[in-house]
Amino acid sequence: MPESYYPSLVHNFGFDLAIYRDSSGETKTVVTLVVPGTIAEHDGLKRGSIILSINQTTPSAINAPNLIVASIKQRKIVLKLQQGEELILGAAIVAENPVYKYKIISSAR
Repeated sequence: MPESYYPSLVHNFGFDLAIYRDSSGETKTVVTLVVPGTIAEHDGLKRGSIILSINQTTPSAINAPNLIVASIKQRKIVLKLQQGEELILGAAIVAENPVYKYKIISSAR
């Protein structure tokens, strides 16, 4: 049952975020993960991007869970980024491969 799972930005929009307080005491919201191959990646969202607003509301530790749940229910999220961009992402079922990148290193002996 989908209703029993924790509402997840990763599984609905292909990205995740964290809210933190920087050294000056200012609260910031940063993108911590963008799942490869998702619309979020295609539309230019990048790890490290600063989010100024979610659905025209400044996110905080207190209101972020409600903003996330509302976005999932609406099946749409509007992000205003610090770079001045506004991204409008529609929800989709995101099947995340846990291995994003791998590399084989051969050892010459």
